[in-house]
Amino acid sequence: SNINGWRIERLWFSSDPEIRIPALLIRKKDIAAKKRLPATVMLLEGGKSSIFNPKYRDRCEKELSRGRQVLVIDQRWCGEWTDNTFIQAWKNKACVYARPEYGLAADDARHAAAYLLRRPDVDSGSLRVMGLGNSAGFSALITAALDKRFSEAVCDLGFKDKENGSIPRFYIPGLEFEGNVEDWAALVAPRKLTLLNVNPATKLKTEKNAYKLAGEVKALRLKKSSVPIVNGGFENGTAGWKLLCGKGGIETVKNPVLSGNGALVLKPK
Repeated sequence: SNINGWRIERLWFSSDPEIRIPALLIRKKDIAAKKRLPATVMLLEGGKSSIFNPKYRDRCEKELSRGRQVLVIDQRWCGEWTDNTFIQAWKNKACVYARPEYGLAADDARHAAAYLLRRPDVDSGSLRVMGLGNSAGFSALITAALDKRFSEAVCDLGFKDKENGSIPRFYIPGLEFEGNVEDWAALVAPRKLTLLNVNPATKLKTEKNAYKLAGEVKALRLKKSSVPIVNGGFENGTAGWKLLCGKGGIETVKNPVLSGNGALVLKPK
């Protein structure tokens, strides 16, 4: 179909066994259908239908204007994955399955790369992953860290980070002990990496050092948020907590953001 000067191909590709991922492949209408172009795998927080949201549509248009094609997907659990009862049950058991939703989305993005690289109209030498919106940005970062077929990544990191005294907003069991956002970003070096909406309080030492050692300082681009991202809370919004490195006891302290509420702090020895 043709919409707003775009030629849109609706398709599905395989991810996990018996999992089919819906997607839209978008090219400029005036580009020859079989012309070989570099490609961008795009993850949006609301799935592929969000591509028509003005802020995401503009980003897609920029990719197309650079001579690229865009594959925007319904990564799990977005878009056509609408069985909310099943999705919530999966999220509740993610720790048991050891397959959190952000990792599933990264798997889907990696299978998207495999699909694209089988197409004769895709330039295999220039594959980019882009994640826009809170959860999608982190999934894109994981994707780039794990898959070197992506030569570049653009990740929206508008969430809390450990460096600022807060756990990631995403529920990934054990992540705060095994590595944080900076560690994942460092794994992308020396490939091009753009981080959007970075918390101004974050020091970003790890990935900066990784790119410096790789001799590719200019390949890392950081665009900090104009507003500090404050310490949030539990699901009911009545308390916040932060995790500090080290071992120690737990004590209740006054929440630094929500006055009068308690916060759990793991005190280092």
